[in-house]
Amino acid sequence: MPLLATLEGNKTNTNTSTINVECQNKWIFDMKPYQKSAVTEFGLVCDLSWKAPLVISIFQIGKLLGGFSSAFGDRFGRKTLFVFSCVLQTLGTAIAAVSWNYDIYIIFAFIVGIAMNINYCICFVIATETIGVKKRNFVAVGSFIASSVAYIAVPGLAYFLQDWKKFLWAVTGFTAVCYAPCSWLFPESARWLLKKGRVKEAKRELETIARLNGTKANYQQILKAST
Repeated sequence: MPLLATLEGNKTNTNTSTINVECQNKWIFDMKPYQKSAVTEFGLVCDLSWKAPLVISIFQIGKLLGGFSSAFGDRFGRKTLFVFSCVLQTLGTAIAAVSWNYDIYIIFAFIVGIAMNINYCICFVIATETIGVKKRNFVAVGSFIASSVAYIAVPGLAYFLQDWKKFLWAVTGFTAVCYAPCSWLFPESARWLLKKGRVKEAKRELETIARLNGTKANYQQILKAST
């Protein structure tokens, strides 16, 4: 975010060099062509400028911790953890959008990072458990294509919504619309159900998959692969 000089000035230009002096108590932000950001909202400049990149670091640490979600998926189920991560990510983004101070903002940036990677890891696991061996590479590559498209879309959305809170509200609405149907469309892993001895539920999931594929469920093959 471009920063104009303070009334007292934080840099003094001479004919020979630029002299850096301590930042004073007042600053003026150039809001054009940008609008409000977290930097202007929380005053992350001068001696607080280190807090801006810290948010990204904390977000990435959250993603790192979310990568250990497989243990919880084995305990509670793939679908349960997926729905939980969807709710956590949506609510976390919404609360970050109304953050009234920096501490709240960075806490929920951390939570959203955790939820995002739980979401990705669980989707990847259930895809490999549900899809046949011949199609797994295609699905794996396809998942990265989808995330790449989403990353490309973010700058476009940010271009039209340059107020950071409006941007986060738009992201919240988009994720809520995308995730809402998942509570009943997202399947549970038949392999996980079989491991837990929930054979009837596993057969029901397999029958649904077979019906969508226009085939018959091969229970023996799945049981053999799960042992």
